[in-house]
Amino acid sequence: MTTKMNAQGNVLPRSIVFDMDGVLIDSERLIRESWIAVGQMLHLEGIGDLFGQCLGVSYEGSRIIFTERFGTRVSYDGFRKLARDHYLGLVREAIPVKPGVRGILGWLRSEGWKIGLASSTRQESVLESLSRTGLIGYF
Repeated sequence: MTTKMNAQGNVLPRSIVFDMDGVLIDSERLIRESWIAVGQMLHLEGIGDLFGQCLGVSYEGSRIIFTERFGTRVSYDGFRKLARDHYLGLVREAIPVKPGVRGILGWLRSEGWKIGLASSTRQESVLESLSRTGLIGYF
């Protein structure tokens, strides 16, 4: 590993932070499919657009967005449980890793980079997804 320096002679950090959903694993697509399937079952118009507004937003923030749209006629917690159950059915066999992810993570590790992970997803779900995909060893 060679040390990289900027024009002022300062050592550049060799660290990188990845988002998990939609960057490392293709969970975002499957979660969206789950929201749409449950939304159709509950007759929630525009749930796909609403999903886009909730990306990267905390659970409580998403609850506010959802409730502003649908009021109290549908429980957000109930909706999320149904959507999560649907998602878990989709990923029961395997969680899809984005193409090239293992290669880039392996290269970064071999080059001595510190690799971090950021996610708005609950820690328990992040650890489960990383374990099931075999990516946990990179972090």
